[in-house]
Amino acid sequence: MFTQPPATTAPVPWNGIPAATPSFGSRTLAQARVVIHYPERGGFERSQEISRLLRALGTAEVETRPVRYAVDRQSIRYFQDADREVSGTIADLIGGGGRETVADFTFFRPTPRDGTIEIWLP
Repeated sequence: MFTQPPATTAPVPWNGIPAATPSFGSRTLAQARVVIHYPERGGFERSQEISRLLRALGTAEVETRPVRYAVDRQSIRYFQDADREVSGTIADLIGGGGRETVADFTFFRPTPRDGTIEIWLP
């Protein structure tokens, strides 16, 4: 008698966050360069928290930059269509307003290098 093998489910990563399957042509965290801009007066700790999280999740490159002025609200900016989905993933991971904070900056010139996503912290 032939029996079917048991159905399996996709493995859940160690951190409990399901791995998203990117659309064709979309970049992943492993291909992203994330630049975190934070106000030099009071944003360092949050920038480091986000940096540690993104590195732990396998983000290719993460850097932080202090800025002299604070933005009113968090913003996550992508500059190429291939970074749209991973920007949403980052927004979900770091909170602060979720995907509503993702902004399409594909119009911006000069365009930063491929895979660049900016996080602006208030």
